Amino acid sequence: MLEAPPLLLAAFSLGLVLLVLLLCHSYSGFLLICWNEFVLQPLYNLFMGDTKEQRILRHVLQHAVAGDPQSVLEAIDTYCLQKEWAMNVGDKKGQILDAVVREQRPSVLLELGAYCGYSAVRMARLLEPGARLLTIELNPDYAAITQQMLDFAGLQDRVTVVAGPSQDIIPQLKKKYDVDMLDMVFLDHWKDRYLPDTLLLEPLTLLLGQPQSGDQGGCLIPRSVACYGRGQCCWPTTLSAQEHQNSWHMCATAAALSAHTSPRTWSTRQQWMASRRLSTWAWMAQHSLDHPPCSRLPCQAWL
Repeated sequence: MLEAPPLLLAAFSLGLVLLVLLLCHSYSGFLLICWNEFVLQPLYNLFMGDTKEQRILRHVLQHAVAGDPQSVLEAIDTYCLQKEWAMNVGDKKGQILDAVVREQRPSVLLELGAYCGYSAVRMARLLEPGARLLTIELNPDYAAITQQMLDFAGLQDRVTVVAGPSQDIIPQLKKKYDVDMLDMVFLDHWKDRYLPDTLLLEPLTLLLGQPQSGDQGGCLIPRSVACYGRGQCCWPTTLSAQEHQNSWHMCATAAALSAHTSPRTWSTRQQWMASRRLSTWAWMAQHSLDHPPCSRLPCQAWL
């Protein structure tokens, strides 16, 4: 058998090393997330005997004031800043959400994607008497933590937490949850579900604003939609206004605030969304679900 010339072997080895380095550079964020989610995080959870979401809840129970939603939000922000990062809206972008709720003053508000309940607490604390929030969360473990978070914050009477796929629950909103109209929808679940779930809401007449009324229509707040394009993620808020086609209504206060909110970088957004997808994929595999969400990653945040 002929031996390869040393020069050829050296060139091949060098090329292989360069290829590995290139892949590591191009997919460093993804590889880091894989390492963290499938190696470090499970080992840390095994060592601690709980999950990150349970640790966040425990921190809130120990450091926040029962019945005080603001202290709950501050406790979550502090934990995520000092100990473990989590995929919450956070205080900076949460101020945009606050502005929308205050200006829209919704009577019935729908949230898609609850995670640990941060945004649910944030929005529910600003609702007027008699108003209510429904939040839909795919992962039942996250839904349970959200419910405990709301109970501790004293907001359980304003919020209904529903566990399950949004595409199964949205058609039941009218009959099962007594929802005739929605004043506001906050989309914070899988980005590839934004358009399908929007289309599910339209035929159910779950949007305020009719062409003859001159109303601007219900307010839609989508989070992180850059890679899909705003027109593909959102519905026209009123058919009478041509300029609103393929767009959404955004209150003036929120628009002003969002202009001062720095977008995340590509690598940070990759890590953020990859972390959420990988966590849910792991949960879906554990619970024998068949259809993992789309793997496309958005490139920057809008809210």
